[in-house]
Amino acid sequence: MSKIARNTISMTTGLIGQKIISFIYFTLIARIIGPDNLGKYYFAISLTTIFAIFTDIGMAPVLIREVAKYKNRAQEYLSNILIIKLPLILFSILSVALLVNVLHYPTITKQLAYLASIVMALDSFTLVFWGVFRGFQNLKYESYAMLAFQVILAILGLSFLKMGFGLRMLMLALILSSLFNFLYSLILLKIKLKIRIVFSYNKKIFITFLKLAIPFALAGIFNRVYIHLDNVLLSIMDGDRSVGIYSVAYKITFALQFIPMAFSASIYPAMSRVWKKIKLAGVEESDKQVSYLQNIYFKSMVYLAIIVMPISFGIASIADKVILIYKQAFISAVLPLQIMMIGLIFMFLNFPVGALLNSCDRQAINTRNMGLAMLLSIVMNIILIHYLHFVGAAITMATTHSLLFFFNLHWVKNILKSQINWLIFRKILKIIFSAAIMAILTIYLKQFLNIFIVIFLSAIIYLIMLLIIRVFNRDDLRYLFNFFRNFRTE
Repeated sequence: MSKIARNTISMTTGLIGQKIISFIYFTLIARIIGPDNLGKYYFAISLTTIFAIFTDIGMAPVLIREVAKYKNRAQEYLSNILIIKLPLILFSILSVALLVNVLHYPTITKQLAYLASIVMALDSFTLVFWGVFRGFQNLKYESYAMLAFQVILAILGLSFLKMGFGLRMLMLALILSSLFNFLYSLILLKIKLKIRIVFSYNKKIFITFLKLAIPFALAGIFNRVYIHLDNVLLSIMDGDRSVGIYSVAYKITFALQFIPMAFSASIYPAMSRVWKKIKLAGVEESDKQVSYLQNIYFKSMVYLAIIVMPISFGIASIADKVILIYKQAFISAVLPLQIMMIGLIFMFLNFPVGALLNSCDRQAINTRNMGLAMLLSIVMNIILIHYLHFVGAAITMATTHSLLFFFNLHWVKNILKSQINWLIFRKILKIIFSAAIMAILTIYLKQFLNIFIVIFLSAIIYLIMLLIIRVFNRDDLRYLFNFFRNFRTE
């Protein structure tokens, strides 16, 4: 197995494990602390997550790329980035402190934001430490750290709550977990790669890295603001309870993101490899490789549609049962969750589209479209939160994810030069029909049967519908299994 394949499997395994533990932990603390306190806690994390991009300004991905090319200069690159980070981290911490004071938040919320800023600072350093390892194509230790971080956080956080401590100690659990990740990456950096922590400044490296980092910084800003601003605006405009209610639906939706992320980890190297062949091949060979790229893209879109439709329609159908996992206090999250399930469909389908654009040297289009989606999200959130509160934020999420998908989809035909999107659309209509039949029967059955029996029967119904209308067959199942297992780089 190649190094890239091993790294992909390591990171995918770590990511899936981290997502599962994170979701369970979030569910448990939500049940314990309730909507209002969850809103305060989640606001502090969302706010510092947005400002965290200014602690890095795109330097980490540049570091990864440059270390991968010039491993002998890793020490020099890291030393220069560290000295750049110091004022950036200070600026970000002061900005968070200034904002929560200007907006006159209560003392507890300010204190949570201050504590979350410590997490932001630690994670900023950890990011570049692991970035060096990525440059050396070693992701094994980072995947271990992801799991260990989440396990430590869950143990400490739940223990503190069990002992009767409040939100400050809950945030302290996050600080201690981040401190572990920081120290672990720092120690391994010295032991495994023989790289020391030294602060140095080289004007040439600074200017070069700054120029290279600008596109990454913009993409990072667009992504962070786009994903986390809704929680911040909800807190400012509608209070802690709205953030707590919304964050439950939000967490359920984004916890499922590991599925297309794992899928993209497989298709991105394959697409990149084929695109490289297309650029180097003659006309006849190029047409053959384009056809292969079309096939990867077609199957990826169809298979992700087959996966996401029953999840989306199914969760929307039993949203009332799902939300009760968090107790009755969160029942208002049912409608936002149902709306977000629409956005989940487009979130899933955008992964293969994004992978195609990135692998075919169209990453600038992705960044630009993310910027457009971010601006639209800001405007819609400000308007809809004012009138519809957390439901308005959910509508914004679903709308902007769907528009981002269509923005990116527009460019696919320029790469593949075919009507493949129309063929995919026809296939997806059949999948939607199957999921809709499943959802109707689910809504009916949940009135009489145990919810776990309903979920099992619904899955059977969905698979039968796919076979009846010939969306899926055994060859497709075999291909899907082998695609994840056997992909390799040349």
